[in-house]
Amino acid sequence: MKNIEDILKETGGDGRFQLIFITFVTLPRLPMMWIMLEMSYANYVPEWCCLPDNQTSQSEESLAQSYCYHQNTNISMFSKSCTRNNSTCDQKFFTTGTDTIVNEWDLVCDKKWIVPMATSIQMAGVLVGAFLGGQLADWIGRKKTLFVSIFVCGVFNIVGGFSVSWEMFLSMRFFIGVAIGGFLVVPMPYMMEFLSPSIRAFPTLIPASQFGAALMALTAWKIPDWRWLHWIGGAIAIPTAIGYFFVPESLRWLTVQGRIEEAEDVVKHIARLNKKPVPKDCVDILKGIADRESQSASKRYTYIHLYKDWNLLKTSVILQFLWCVLSMGSYGMSFSAASLGFNLYLNIFIMNMVVIPFNLSLTCLVNNIGRKKSTMIFLIVSSVCGIGNLIAHLVISDKYTRDLTINILSMIFRGAQTTSWSAIGILSNEIYPTVIRGLGSGALNTAARIGGIVAPFALNLEDRPVVAFSLMAGLMAVSVILVTFLEETKGLAMKDSNLEDQEKTISAERDPREVSDFKSADDHIELTDKVKESHAIPISDDEVHKTPNQKHFGFENLVYDDEDEKNTQL
Repeated sequence: MKNIEDILKETGGDGRFQLIFITFVTLPRLPMMWIMLEMSYANYVPEWCCLPDNQTSQSEESLAQSYCYHQNTNISMFSKSCTRNNSTCDQKFFTTGTDTIVNEWDLVCDKKWIVPMATSIQMAGVLVGAFLGGQLADWIGRKKTLFVSIFVCGVFNIVGGFSVSWEMFLSMRFFIGVAIGGFLVVPMPYMMEFLSPSIRAFPTLIPASQFGAALMALTAWKIPDWRWLHWIGGAIAIPTAIGYFFVPESLRWLTVQGRIEEAEDVVKHIARLNKKPVPKDCVDILKGIADRESQSASKRYTYIHLYKDWNLLKTSVILQFLWCVLSMGSYGMSFSAASLGFNLYLNIFIMNMVVIPFNLSLTCLVNNIGRKKSTMIFLIVSSVCGIGNLIAHLVISDKYTRDLTINILSMIFRGAQTTSWSAIGILSNEIYPTVIRGLGSGALNTAARIGGIVAPFALNLEDRPVVAFSLMAGLMAVSVILVTFLEETKGLAMKDSNLEDQEKTISAERDPREVSDFKSADDHIELTDKVKESHAIPISDDEVHKTPNQKHFGFENLVYDDEDEKNTQL
């Protein structure tokens, strides 16, 4: 039976339409990752020192010159100590040239907890957004969920730049996180639903997110002000929402929703841009898929349907664990960029650009050796780097050598770990049917945000490096084992309905000599028990094909004449 894969193939599964579509859906990933990683700069703690209290006769700069530097030299004495002469320090001096939320609202000492909390609150917002976005993507469609999230995120980011207190800032970061979460669940399944199997992995490998983060780092280097980073990020995010007027709703989603006329218009649009004819049986194929889905007991799916049977339960739990762990590693390393030593801006830049060569290698692997093996290779590399970091921290005594070794291994860890996430992301979006693909993406992104919330505390390289490096190595190793239990999706057609799994089960139980390609309901017959018992080969109570204008039914070399078999029911 033909399906949407065949329609896409006949209308050009990798033509001009797909190029335009991928461009409009991928481009917003650049500003969205910029906005997501603004916290890697905003929560940076500049050098500071404690000044004596009740010194009103001197300016802050003169006090800093007296108490924060050696006399007659420019050697720094910024100790970041919260006390001076055994008394609590109420007045502090932060080095100039770096404006973050830390020196903006004096978030050190007794307010130190606010810094990681700001990141966790943002990730909590992403969690909420991912949960809502997954449901909305299957309820109102991929297109509306995607572009509304982009616009809302840009607006809140600009407003966040005008925050007058850390309480307002944290509130804005939560709503920014909600919008980011709603965005993150959509692009991959949305794009993959329009692509043929041969190029389905391609969008995942486009380094738009990495370029966004790297561009943010370079901008922060030239404009070291958290407010300007927010304003610029919002200003480049909002225009990318214009794609709403140029890309159609998901063909697969429209079909399973029973909106056949709209789905047909999308097929015509694809065929026109790719300069291909519209398949003659297009409407029949779409109606067949819609009718099959209409037979399902569930007209509106919820997250519960991700755990309805054993196979879905196993797959969903494993994937959610993997996404949680991979998110923890990725964002934990990103938000700890300042703790790796050397230059903060350079760390953020390299940490994101190093992903590009890893992604290029994944391009070669994912369609040759499959999604599972590709994921396992990069997870193993990540685990080895985590072990290397732990050994370097415990064994190497020279600070410069230790920091350099840890920095290099951390960059490799980030590249391999993020690439393994890309590979598992391809598999994740291929493994769920269209009717619950948005929900699956929402559940996985929700699990990922749990990892992101935990990351600033679990992977705290500044305060608990041994725990952080041990977790890096151990969790990646466990992930390698879990990947082996997943289904390989390389080269398989994407399912549209949950009923397709049931049909596969029936097909597997059916005798291989039965013919299962029927043309219409009029061609179906049912054999009686007498007919089945008269042959050594067991035959199920299923449908067999009757050739038009013939008076017999064929099972390859076995022929039964319907005039001789009085009990055969047409």
